[in-house]
Amino acid sequence: TNPLGHELIDKFGSLANVLNADPNSLEKINGISQNTARFLTSLPELFTIYKQSVSDGKNDILQSSSDCIRYFRSKFEVGKFEDFYVICMNGQNKVISQNVMKGSNDVSVQVDTNLFTQIINNKNTVKVLVFHTHPYGDCSPSIADTETTKTLIRLCLMLNKQLCDHIIFNGNNHFSFGAN
Repeated sequence: TNPLGHELIDKFGSLANVLNADPNSLEKINGISQNTARFLTSLPELFTIYKQSVSDGKNDILQSSSDCIRYFRSKFEVGKFEDFYVICMNGQNKVISQNVMKGSNDVSVQVDTNLFTQIINNKNTVKVLVFHTHPYGDCSPSIADTETTKTLIRLCLMLNKQLCDHIIFNGNNHFSFGAN
């Protein structure tokens, strides 16, 4: 086994915490250079790109909540910031597009309703699924999350689209507005 790897996990608590750590914190560990710290902290984004490149998701059919949860976990990672994902589907629940609105902090994500409208206003889009991440903390929805969901439902209805669900992930757990 690798003693340096064990030291990193002991100090930061988990591999995920190591990869999501501030590079400057990693550099304080004896044996971790600036290049190594930058490499380690780039791995989550690299893994996400890899997962997305394995399948563009356009042949996936999402017919149940468990399908949606598997889809998210297979395509995306919970990173350092709250990110917002919009998945458009046709009438047969086949994914026709997936879009990410990158967050800028770990506390909230601002959903650009104009961009959301542009994304879903495709003649082939019948159903919409949204995900967002809570990188630190639990996956319970905030008041802002609930208000955002209500706004997205109204926008979908105005465009004759169905918002199937809004699911929040925190890495290990999830909360489904559709199921609650």
